[in-house]
Amino acid sequence: MAIWILLLRFIAGYLNVMVLLLFAQSVAGHTGNLTKVAILFAHGDYDVMLNMASMSISFLVGATVGGYFYPTDRFQPRLNYGNYLIIMGVILLLFNWFGYQSVYFLIYISFSFGLQNGMFVFYKGLVIRTTILTGTVTDIGVELGRNLRGGTEDRWKLRFHIVNLLCFLIGAVSATAIHLYTNWNVLLIAAVIDIAIGLYYFTLKEEMIKDSLEEE
Repeated sequence: MAIWILLLRFIAGYLNVMVLLLFAQSVAGHTGNLTKVAILFAHGDYDVMLNMASMSISFLVGATVGGYFYPTDRFQPRLNYGNYLIIMGVILLLFNWFGYQSVYFLIYISFSFGLQNGMFVFYKGLVIRTTILTGTVTDIGVELGRNLRGGTEDRWKLRFHIVNLLCFLIGAVSATAIHLYTNWNVLLIAAVIDIAIGLYYFTLKEEMIKDSLEEE
């Protein structure tokens, strides 16, 4: 189960950097995006402002969809997380086939990030958000502070959050290396990875998932 969660973080890093490389635009964190919306509004650049705002709204819609299908703060294996990842990968395949050089692609990626972040993922007492790093960096700092104070019983949490962060960075480095140093299709690879992560979920037995929910 931990591997599946870390794969979600990997694809988030991969997609975020892919969009940065292709469009010079971040779609994961919306603090910066909404700040830019305010600046663009003050400058009167309304067309670009609306495009920027549409990505944040799309992220919100994706998170709303996630909240609708996962209405309780409880991980439920019977709700097929794998299906959503496969569907998201197939949509990436369609963009790769028909073209992705438009704001609609950015809006979709923002939506998919919101949906992935809104899917309630629970691991050994931790709520894991898999697309945005601000919370993860905060968790690392909090756990580090507790360890420095002498609280060593939950040291595994610090290790997990650090590995979580590293998986995002590995995904980001992978997308950069593929884009800069190979002739491979960076978007096609992203679609295949999304589908593979969805399929991997179905290999997890329900007992394995339930065991991963228990606090140590």
